[in-house]
Order: sequence, then structure tokens, then C-alpha cells
Amino acid sequence: MAIRVNKFNKLTEERVDFKKSFGKLTFTGYDGEVMETNEDGTYNGAVKNYRYGIKSEALADVFPVFLPDLTDKDAMNIPFGAEVELQGVELQFFANGNNVRHKVSAEKIVPVHSKGSGTLPSNPTKDKEKAS
Repeated sequence: MAIRVNKFNKLTEERVDFKKSFGKLTFTGYDGEVMETNEDGTYNGAVKNYRYGIKSEALADVFPVFLPDLTDKDAMNIPFGAEVELQGVELQFFANGNNVRHKVSAEKIVPVHSKGSGTLPSNPTKDKEKAS
């Protein structure tokens, strides 16, 4: 069963206080890629989004944040557990059967100590491979 996100129920920073809702955010790491699909449901090999784990102090849980496909996703190294801020946040709600789910998208993940740098976190798996 395909889950379709309603394009009309997006909540942005202008409508929601994300800092109050999610509290302190900490970076947990790179969590994979979301691939684009053709109309028939087959994968075409293109990356649609990159997925990162972020821990919310207010929710007491880790949730995925989806960043747009960018040419250099390894531009910056954010260490595990570093406090971060999401920029250009968009929250979408959709129903999956009897469950209401959400999807958090952002333009950037920025370490709190260097606000406005606009760079993305690195891929810890690739960093380990480079070190070897």
C-alpha cells in the first residue's frame, strides 16, 4: 500500500513553534536515502531525499528528518549527540489506516554553535571507510 502525503496540510515555521514543540534537538546520524520511483512503483536510481536521525528532548524519541537531494551531503561533520537546529522546517501529517503519522522535512541541519553555516552533516559510515 502506497502512502500519499497530502500536499495541503504542510505546517511551516510561520505556523508552528518547532523549538517549543520539539525542544532541544540532538543529532544521531545519517540514516539512509529515499529513492525516487517511477509511476509504476519501480525505483529509477535517483535520490529523492537524505534521511537523518534527530532526537527530540520534548518527544523523548528519535525521529527522521528528510533533507532535499543535494550534490554534497558530506560537506560538514556533525558529531553524534551534538545539539542542532533545523532550518526551513516543514511538518506534514497524514493518515495510514487508523494511525496519524508525520513527516519532518528541512532545508538544513545546522549545529547550534555555528548557526547559519548552512552545511549538511556527513555520513558516519563513509567517514569510517575513509579512516581505514
